Amino acid sequence: MNLVPSLWAGLILGGGILSILAIFDVPSAEKSFAYSAAARVFERVALIEWGFLGLILLGILTLQFPPKRTFVTGMIAVIFILQELWLHPVLSERASILASGGQVETSLAHPVFAVLSLVKLLLLIGLSFSELYHFRFCRDRAVLAPSK
Repeated sequence: MNLVPSLWAGLILGGGILSILAIFDVPSAEKSFAYSAAARVFERVALIEWGFLGLILLGILTLQFPPKRTFVTGMIAVIFILQELWLHPVLSERASILASGGQVETSLAHPVFAVLSLVKLLLLIGLSFSELYHFRFCRDRAVLAPSK
């Protein structure tokens, strides 16, 4: 369980941010290709994120996380579910329109998705450090505990 928040944060950074920046940074790539590729990347990233969410929720149920970590995990879950059930379909439709050469009206969907992703990333990083601290604390206590 200790690695899941770190792996999820890495997925967001690598798969969700750096890869999209790289796709749109290729000078020879047509915009239609870039929009299609970005939409596919986000679809794939979301599939893996659902798995990470499931693992974290399973951890809450089986490992009895402390209340603060449970609350942070709940916030991450709510943000992700909002993104996937509300914003991702809107952004996918916009990407399809743009990929086919169409025009779309200005929308707050993309900035809201980006802000939520940043908040989710920061919460995952915080949870990762919390997990690391908890792991070190438990390990150090086990090492220092007198043997019977």
